[in-house]
Amino acid sequence: MPAQPKLSIEEAVSRKLGRSAKDARHHYIFDKFSAFKGTVGDGLHGDFIGTMTRSTFVAWDHLPERPYQAQLPGFDEEYFEWADLLEAALDAEDSFTMIEFGAGYGR
Repeated sequence: MPAQPKLSIEEAVSRKLGRSAKDARHHYIFDKFSAFKGTVGDGLHGDFIGTMTRSTFVAWDHLPERPYQAQLPGFDEEYFEWADLLEAALDAEDSFTMIEFGAGYGR
């Protein structure tokens, strides 16, 4: 039996939904949070919740300070990590503490 080709997340979502992943609706948890909108400092990159990462830390292009409007995360291998994180934060009662081992760098 020949091995099945590995699908990208976008291809898997497209097959499951019967339409392009670009047309897919986001998980309900993303409706409960606003995407970051603000200023990203010189040499920094922002993400959906406003976390700032130095461009030199992950070898991204250096960008000057600029206004930034984050977009919802794309349908990729990190999508469900975002959904899990946001659900955990929403479920937290008085405080929320999180540690991620590995942090996804150096994959």
